Amino acid sequence: MKISCVILAAGQASRMGRPKQLLPFGEVSLLEHVLNIAFKIDFSEIRIVLGAHKDLILPIVEKLDVHVSINDNWASGMGSSISCAVKDQPKDVEGLVIMLGDQPFIRASHIEALIDTHQQSRKKIVASMYEEKWGVPAFFHESIFEKLSALKEQEGAGKLIKAHKDELALVKNPDAAIDLDTPEDYEKWKNFSGDSV
Repeated sequence: MKISCVILAAGQASRMGRPKQLLPFGEVSLLEHVLNIAFKIDFSEIRIVLGAHKDLILPIVEKLDVHVSINDNWASGMGSSISCAVKDQPKDVEGLVIMLGDQPFIRASHIEALIDTHQQSRKKIVASMYEEKWGVPAFFHESIFEKLSALKEQEGAGKLIKAHKDELALVKNPDAAIDLDTPEDYEKWKNFSGDSV
């Protein structure tokens, strides 16, 4: 099964006050740390969606084995980045994992569990569950791609997940609750880079 990975990293990071994708995290930047998690999985391709700080981030990711989608409409919301990434997928991709560029404690084993759960349950969406919420990282079967690409600009994947409960399986992952949105978040977690396996 050909499964692609999309990492959303197009936002301005206004609450952080600087491009959080480039913040040091361990020995690399935060975005590179998340990429290193994705590199541990046998994806057919890894695609990053850039937007607000593309000129600063491109020199870093262009050296890596990743594809880049540019969302010039990044300010309109996450839905526009998801739509951009889905429309740029190769035609033979059968599944898609969506990750965020600011969730540093996701483990490769959790991503693999999402994929394994799809293969065992045949559910078209497999989402992460944390703090009584459902969200990304999440797996989407190709039959959902059209709906992903039609997301309204301000909508994330969460609304689509909730609208397809009959097609949904969940994998518990409390680490998905941790994302770095503010300087306080970063100061709290920057020294806990750990080993995401």
